[in-house]
Amino acid sequence: MKTPVKMPKSVMLAGRKFRLGLSPKESFYGGTMGQYIPMEGRIALANEMPPEQLKSTCLHEIFHDLNNQSTADLSETHVNCLAALMFAVIRDNPALMAWIQDRE
Repeated sequence: MKTPVKMPKSVMLAGRKFRLGLSPKESFYGGTMGQYIPMEGRIALANEMPPEQLKSTCLHEIFHDLNNQSTADLSETHVNCLAALMFAVIRDNPALMAWIQDRE
């Protein structure tokens, strides 16, 4: 069995560093599982989630930043859909991800 990879402490988004962190679910608004906080350079994720949901939620919050950095003006529904689809592409295509990142 493979050892789980630890969540990184930060992520670079369009040249800006965002801290990734876990918080209790009670600290989020209206039952959400993640929060994109651009003014603090932070993405917070609910620590009660299973690993796959945690990763998917992180990608969802990253899509919020990409939306803010673009002129796309995506709705929450669009962010939900695109993040879920991209998560599936990443998970289902490790060879593609390795090729994109020039890894073996």
